[in-house]
Amino acid sequence: MEPIDSYLTTPTELIEWCNRHDSRQFVAIDTEFERRRTFYPIPCLIQVATQDSICCIDTVAITNLDPLINFFNSTKRTLIFHAARQDIELLMPLGLKPHAVIFDTQLAASFCGLGDQLGYADLVFNLLKFEIDKSNQRANWLKRPLTGSQLNYAIEDVKHLYKLHDILKTQLVSLGRLDWFSEECLLVSSFWFNDSPHEAWKKLKNINSLPQILAKRACEVAVWREFLARELDKPRNWVLSDRGIKDLVVTDFESRAELEMALKSSFYIRGKSVGQLYKILKGNSIYKHIAYSRPGKPDAQQKQALENAMQSIQLIAKQHQIEPHVIATKRELKSLLIDRATNRLVASWRRKILAEVYQKLDLDLTYSERKIED
Repeated sequence: MEPIDSYLTTPTELIEWCNRHDSRQFVAIDTEFERRRTFYPIPCLIQVATQDSICCIDTVAITNLDPLINFFNSTKRTLIFHAARQDIELLMPLGLKPHAVIFDTQLAASFCGLGDQLGYADLVFNLLKFEIDKSNQRANWLKRPLTGSQLNYAIEDVKHLYKLHDILKTQLVSLGRLDWFSEECLLVSSFWFNDSPHEAWKKLKNINSLPQILAKRACEVAVWREFLARELDKPRNWVLSDRGIKDLVVTDFESRAELEMALKSSFYIRGKSVGQLYKILKGNSIYKHIAYSRPGKPDAQQKQALENAMQSIQLIAKQHQIEPHVIATKRELKSLLIDRATNRLVASWRRKILAEVYQKLDLDLTYSERKIED
């Protein structure tokens, strides 16, 4: 690829670029954004590479990105990212559709045995023997004008994705793992696109030590916080910290006024949001989609079975020359065995290579046709 670099700052330039490259099947994408003070990422720059062009799209200067999103949403296109999650989180509110076909080079590298969660610069050096300057990684991407150094950095962040895609896809085919990878991409992208505020309670840590009724109440407060954070476009921990949630649910507030006093230092919890929170804390359920249950504890026999299973998984991983947690973690396996949770371990490629492990655990996976949970 011999790129023609361009910096797009007007809607007309963006439309013309999208029209000129509409026939391209493969498109490499990277983004620069600001998210320190907001819930939703603020797009600052979107870098796009086709086979013969690289462009940096100034999303501060161009506020209507519909032509670009329509370009991405074309069903004929494969979108190439490295560590796609944050890029997808930025593009979803702009209109990126769930049907997008994703090729994540970080995920592909893990299936090729190159290491799990390998950084872009490390992967480029590993496969292309090219060293990337990351000095602008923490630059202020909202500030204008962008420097030449920033634009060069931005170009480098997307420039090599095409070659990485070709090399990794060839390796996946050679290893017989392209189907594994394709299924995994569909699975993880479905997690990202189906990230519902009603499931925000799953991000709460250390609530299982609470009494069951209070743990469920904490889950409901977490969902309430998620909706409020999105409405205000502020980081969820600015609205209310996880520790703050635990402190609230263990306190018996006798009145709304008492709750308001406890929240007097809060800048974001005001008015009707206080009333909603008070109802939840008094046991009045507002959200009907919370399915929290206390994780089960394995007995001695199950603990031994899990240890044996993980030893088998380590041997299988060694045989395939990939990291064991690319295949499964002990936490996921325990959840599958004890709680009958439907997680990524029910994916068809894992069922095949872990068939003997699942058989020894006497797992019945017929229930797993329902929605897979992250």
